[in-house]
Amino acid sequence: MSIRFLRTLLVLELPCRRLQLPGRCGTSGNFRPTPPLLATFVISMLASTNVASANDSFAREIQLIGELLNLTSGDRVADLGAGRGEYAIAVADVVGESGVVVATELPDDLAELRDRLRDADLPQLRTAQAEYSSTGLAQASVDAAYLRYVFHHVGHGSGSERKAFAEDLFATIRPGGRLLLIEFTPTFLLLGNGVEPETLVEELSAVGFLPLDTVSPWPSSNIILDAYGMSFERPITPESDTH
Repeated sequence: MSIRFLRTLLVLELPCRRLQLPGRCGTSGNFRPTPPLLATFVISMLASTNVASANDSFAREIQLIGELLNLTSGDRVADLGAGRGEYAIAVADVVGESGVVVATELPDDLAELRDRLRDADLPQLRTAQAEYSSTGLAQASVDAAYLRYVFHHVGHGSGSERKAFAEDLFATIRPGGRLLLIEFTPTFLLLGNGVEPETLVEELSAVGFLPLDTVSPWPSSNIILDAYGMSFERPITPESDTH
């Protein structure tokens, strides 16, 4: 069990409307469980936490992100829903100083992300404000984009909001560029949060993406989290060649 996953559990976002539990609800209407709710589980797992294993998992994730997005030096990449920014910082090393990593977050979390990226002191790092139904980035502005445990939050499963976001995601990536979605399958223990791989293929294909590769299990998978990664491409079409 990785430290990263334990931390994820402690801030796991669940819809306030579905759970009447003591906790803190942000402006997005999500519930963040207080530590006592998960104390028994966390304490039982801390003893088996392996820091070396967590580091190996992180390094393998960065390697896969680079491979599945076909990243090279000089690429412009978007980390959509970048959280604390650790993945953006690592991917910045992949694209080098001639590249750009644009890390996005919603308004409530953007200031913290900016502070962390500023501390990393890498000239290729940028930040931008995301929206609930859009990336917040210009059309065809990146060569590649990835979302790690983000897509299932969009619209809390609302079909119309998720379709709007997927369409904007398609527009954000240049023709010939790639997208990577890292997600997990819904389970009872995760209260139904997550996305089935078949659903991703259906929803992303509907807006024009072509499915490429699937990695399952993803390195951060464990006995509770059945994670996977799926890559897609925005195809080059005669219409896109004219723009």
